[in-house]
Order: sequence, then structure tokens, then C-alpha cells
Amino acid sequence: MVLKNTIASLIFAGSLALAGSTVAQSQKPISFSPQSCKSTLETLVKSGITAGLQHDSLLTVGVIPQKAHIVSHITGGNDVVTTCADQKPKYATIDNAVEMYVVVEALQFGKKVYFTDAPCINVKGKRKRDIVKPWPSEEKPEVKWFKVEALENEYRYVSKRNPITYKETQWQNGWKTSADVHPTSFEDKFPIEPTGFGVMRYKVVVDINETELESPGSESIKHGAISTKVHQVSFRPNTGSWVDYLFELFNTPYIWGSNTSQIDGLIGSDCADFATYGWRRAGHKNPYTWSYGLRKKQHTERIVKISFDVDDQERLLDSQKKLIPYGTDEKTVTEGDIIFFPRHIAVLYKDNGNGYLDCSDLVLHTLFHEPTIVPLCEAFGMPDEVLRWKELLRSK
Repeated sequence: MVLKNTIASLIFAGSLALAGSTVAQSQKPISFSPQSCKSTLETLVKSGITAGLQHDSLLTVGVIPQKAHIVSHITGGNDVVTTCADQKPKYATIDNAVEMYVVVEALQFGKKVYFTDAPCINVKGKRKRDIVKPWPSEEKPEVKWFKVEALENEYRYVSKRNPITYKETQWQNGWKTSADVHPTSFEDKFPIEPTGFGVMRYKVVVDINETELESPGSESIKHGAISTKVHQVSFRPNTGSWVDYLFELFNTPYIWGSNTSQIDGLIGSDCADFATYGWRRAGHKNPYTWSYGLRKKQHTERIVKISFDVDDQERLLDSQKKLIPYGTDEKTVTEGDIIFFPRHIAVLYKDNGNGYLDCSDLVLHTLFHEPTIVPLCEAFGMPDEVLRWKELLRSK
């Protein structure tokens, strides 16, 4: 309605501005054919400016908004193709920043155009050049950003018939923002990290002339889980260890019976799949399996058999009742070793500083809740074995 009234005002004002020359030169009636619509409207815009109509209203005449998109890029890249903001998921490290932009896809005088503050974009897999421009008036439409997250921290056998429920939480405003993955649905495990660790999905709502354009959000579900149409960003540490990749699954629910697309798509995982995801992301081809499957020799080898006893300092003992050294060589347990419990898996993360495996050493795991970091003996009681990926043993 606002656009219709504005165009009507332009026609009236433009007619007044053109009246003198029109009467003097011709008495023929003005006709509007589809072929002349574009040029006529552009002429009216120019004439309306001279007739004193508001400049912001004139600049957006002829703009017919169609869709809203989110594009992003990881800062610091050297190649222009990779630094163009696009719709692909972003897998960033803590050393990076991810800049996100709203893109309004529209028709302007019959031509496709993309309005955005991004200097360079790829939309729908194609590089956009001359049709990318900033919003044509100083008064930009309002943009609201939302975080899209799973509502619950545990699901079972996710499918079309048993979908994950997602929620949207308003987060930021503006045509550009820097991504962070601090959760609103789950406990924030890394509140002091500027970006946080884990994965997050985003939605934008653009208010143009009282009409809202929305990018895909919580309603965009495929096979029971959030679809790839919803913009995704993840952050992980950058220590050089394969364990870094496990952090990409933080902020996702525990899924009993998770499948490959759910795990690799950062939808969620169970305990064994959580550990295997990080190893696969580091470039290995181990298939996903369950806890006892991960124990098989095709995947891992036992480093230590643990007794169910501890000493008076809660240090774990091996099957010979000896202390288990924590270090960096193949004769000790170390970060990245797999902790096997009866029917559960965790990944050894940090020693408490005493140089021995004990109940207060930290592990990464997920069990009936989102991934977290906990003391070893709080993960699932007393562990049974320490395993190591076979490829790590071969490399030493």
C-alpha cells in the first residue's frame, strides 16, 4: 500500500513537473505500455525530485523486494573468491572472525538486484558483481537477527516422524554483524571466549514498507532436522590437535542413534559418534560406529586396562595396580586418547597437572545432553580402558 501510494504521488507530481513541456509540445494522451513502463517510472522519479517529494521515498520507488538471504565470510583470507561473502557453512577457528551480512534480493525497474553492505557476494553459488549495491536510501529497512537452536538437549532416533524442535531467539540488529556461537538454549560452556566454541545457525527478518522478508529459520526442516538452508557458523580452538574439531559439535543435542548426515551436518551425535566426528574431520576415514564398535582393532588399540580401584588421591590404577602416567609419549596416556566405559565413550582432554591419570582429569563427551567438559569420573563412573587411534600408533 505504501509503495502504491508513493507511485501514485509520483505520477501526480511528475505530471505537474512535465505539464508545461507536454502541453507545448503535444496534445497526445500519454500511454503506458509494458515496454515503456521502466523508462516512464524512472522519468517520474526524476521529475518527482524536482517537484519536492521526499528523496528517500523516491530512491526506493521501483524496488520490489523478493527474498532475504544471509551471507558471510571468514576474515583474513587472501583469495578474493574465498573472501567473498557466501551462503556456505563457515568452519572458523578461535583466531578468526566471521562477518555476516543480510542480502535483500529484489527487482528494481524490472532488473534483478541484490542490496547488501557486503563488498562482494556469492548467492546461490554464483558470483554477483554489477547487480550488488547498497540500499538506495539513507534510511535502511530494519533488520533483526535471530539465533536458531534446538529446544531440547536430547533426542532419540531423529527422523521426519520424530523431528527436532528448534527455537529462534532475537540476538542483534543491523545489516551487518559479527558471528558468535554463544548458546541461548543450552548452558554457555565458554562465556569468556569472544566468539564461543561450537555451532550456531542464524535467521534474519527484514522489515520493508511494513512487509517482512525472512531468511530460512526454525521452520526449515529436512528429515527431522534443521536444513542446510539455514545459515551456519562454527568456531573451534586452534591448538593443532584433532581434538579441536570436537568443539564444532558443542551446542548440539545428544542424539541416540545419530546417523552420518546428522553428525557431519552438526545436527547432533551420540557419544561414540562425537569422538569419531573429530577424528574424521582431521582427515581420517573411520566409519561411525557405537561404543563397543570403536573398541575394535580396526579403529583403536588398547593403551591401558584400568582396574576399578583408585589410590588415596583418586589416581587411577592399571590392571597391575600401578599408577598410570599422563604425558606426551606412547608409554603414557595423553590428550586425544579414547576413554572407554562400559557402553560409553569420552575423549581425554587435559591433565590436572599431577602427571597421572586420575578422576579429576578432564574429558570431552556427550551423554543424554549436549557436549561438555567434565572430570573423568563424573562422565560415566569408573572407566574400563584407555584406547588410542591406530593411525596415531603407526605414526610413532
